[in-house]
Amino acid sequence: MKNLYLTIIFLSCLSCYTQNKETLSEYSCECINNIPTESSQQNLIAEMQKCVGDGYEKHSEEVQKIMTDFKSKNPNSDLTSQHNHVRKVLTENLIKDCPRYAKITSDLVSRQRPVSSNIIKTVADEICNEINDMGEIVLSDKIVDPILMKFSMKYDNQIRKEYNLSDREQMKKYAYDLSYKLMADCEKYKVFGIQKQR
Repeated sequence: MKNLYLTIIFLSCLSCYTQNKETLSEYSCECINNIPTESSQQNLIAEMQKCVGDGYEKHSEEVQKIMTDFKSKNPNSDLTSQHNHVRKVLTENLIKDCPRYAKITSDLVSRQRPVSSNIIKTVADEICNEINDMGEIVLSDKIVDPILMKFSMKYDNQIRKEYNLSDREQMKKYAYDLSYKLMADCEKYKVFGIQKQR
């Protein structure tokens, strides 16, 4: 439903001309900064979605350019893929350049799935350190999966004391707990993790 709403807004504004000098992410960040701190989780999410929706409308030319650039590099992509790419670009920019967005996102992730396990914290810290040591690199499954495997194997005995990894549900729980802990505490993993959740 959210994607449909954003698509309708976007399509209705393709012909609009915007004279704003600020970017989509700057507009969205400024809007997010104005959300009252005491808002409930549900209101925070709704207000952030409204900020992004309004940003798509006010910066339709920038959105169109991001989509066009993506389409030229991925000629077989459909409209949904192009919209997802715009969302990914915006998320990356906001996490990098908008501290309030990054904090709200971390808080929401932590509240959504609080993780108190010491072994998850240990594994997540080591994974985060290794990712940070890689310098400026765009994370992908190809890069992240071997790192996750490396530290999961390193701490296999301790992990198995808390998770029955022979059971599919327990294995999924371990993977989710680890991913949510990384999203909450590891800045470089956050964009990758958020995109994986969508």
